[in-house]
Amino acid sequence: MSAATLAIVLQANNADEVASASSLQVLIGEPSRRLIIMSGIARPLININDDGHIYENTVIVKLGINVSVIHESTTQVGLANIANGESALVLATDTGKLEKDPSTSELQLRVEPAP
Repeated sequence: MSAATLAIVLQANNADEVASASSLQVLIGEPSRRLIIMSGIARPLININDDGHIYENTVIVKLGINVSVIHESTTQVGLANIANGESALVLATDTGKLEKDPSTSELQLRVEPAP
């Protein structure tokens, strides 16, 4: 089997890509510091019709909130894995990381697949 890697980019403001997306922002201390709590269900579309490749798709969710700096962050990724007993299909997540897009300053969640 050969490995194929492709990033899937989703927009949190598109209900077809992220269901039940919501956020809560609270000002803390200085006017420029905010506590932001976000939640939603990412719905990446993965079409696979072969057993000859291993697809290791990174999923990036554009969160629609611009920031100048990330002081601290905590992420929680909920999917453990999905498998299909009739084929070699296995989907699993490993880590989630909050980061700032360097070109737009938009917050994005990067979810890496499990090895």
